[in-house]
Amino acid sequence: MKKTQAVRISPLILIMLLGISSTVLGDVQEHISKLHPYVRVQGLYDDNIYLTQDNKTSDFITTITPGLKYKTQGPAYNFDLGFDLGMNFYASNPDLNYISYNGHLDTSYSLTPRWTVKLYDSIIRSRNNLQSYTLPTATGPQTVTSSSTGQGLYLQNVFQPALEYKFGRENVAALSYLNNIYRTEGDSSSGDYTQNAVTPRLTYWFDIRQGMALDYTYTNAKLTDQPDWVGNNLGGRYLYRFNPHTTVFGEYRYNNFDYEFPGRDYSVQSPTVGVEHAFSPSLNGKAQFGWFWQVVDAGPSFNGPVINLSVTQRVQRTSYTLAFDSGWRNQSFTANTLGNQGFSKYYMATATVTHQLRERLSLGLTGSLTRDEYQLPDHIDYTYNIAANLAYRPLKWLTASLEAGNSGRESELNVNSYRDNRVMLKLTAEY
Repeated sequence: MKKTQAVRISPLILIMLLGISSTVLGDVQEHISKLHPYVRVQGLYDDNIYLTQDNKTSDFITTITPGLKYKTQGPAYNFDLGFDLGMNFYASNPDLNYISYNGHLDTSYSLTPRWTVKLYDSIIRSRNNLQSYTLPTATGPQTVTSSSTGQGLYLQNVFQPALEYKFGRENVAALSYLNNIYRTEGDSSSGDYTQNAVTPRLTYWFDIRQGMALDYTYTNAKLTDQPDWVGNNLGGRYLYRFNPHTTVFGEYRYNNFDYEFPGRDYSVQSPTVGVEHAFSPSLNGKAQFGWFWQVVDAGPSFNGPVINLSVTQRVQRTSYTLAFDSGWRNQSFTANTLGNQGFSKYYMATATVTHQLRERLSLGLTGSLTRDEYQLPDHIDYTYNIAANLAYRPLKWLTASLEAGNSGRESELNVNSYRDNRVMLKLTAEY
């Protein structure tokens, strides 16, 4: 009769297995601890949900949004991931009920102390007719809010990888790519676009006082309501530090836009000079002045001042930013009643104030006023937005906020005008 041999595990192997198991279990527990599920319940009253000048339609919209966030970082990496799903219910117009979602990924990894790769991606599906966009301007990228009438659903995905090389304390060479896809759902494709852009940039300091920054962006734009175009954006800046608190600079930017027929090609030049100064560790100011010239192949052109004035202060209980800008911007990638309106000459004033009333109670105020002059079609728009927000955190995991706002646009084209009042109550519970 054959004997069965017992399988024996040496004490050393047993200790190793237990160690590996505890390490894996510990890693799993660590990752689980960084998962933060949350749910947000929001009630919004909007007295003009279609953003029209006449025949306004009001409604009360309830949104229930479960979501999940995960964020971790280490000496060589950063990882931020989030996704939520919104169930939107209209009290008076149930045919507008829909499912929205919003997700993002923001991560970076240092391959070596010099080389870093970055990846950003966001996707959003919504029926929100007030949207924020980043536009090219005479003084650099600028975030603006645009609006469109109707309640059509849209889907937008922004994908942006980048590679950076650091060869000094402040010297950086980088290459980034942007893919921005915007699609409306339903029968109409008005406002759809696809943007692809490649941007190399270089920041180099000759010594502790003198430095330069160079950047170039090639853009390929495909639009449904305007001719496709190819753009080249080239900028150079020389900087001089008087001391750690004060830096002066001179900048020159050149942009050209090559449109397919029947679009009109044009180029823009804008030299500026400026100064940045830290009055204190919590108070910073910036002043930039110049001029821009637009040259159009056929037809009228614009020119005007380029101004960028801002002051920002952050103290223990109060922070604020006051700013005034003027110059030009290309609004090819915005949702608007008239579609993507392209080039505009603008003047804009903004203010943002946040005050911590109590340890768990804060108050915020924002306001903006913008004047835009457009070429195609020739008209002037005045756009404003005022909003107040009161946020209270009664418990570590619970936040409540109340926001009220008034926005509108007065346009020489009546179809582009609207006024809108909103009141929103939001409760967020996060684990």
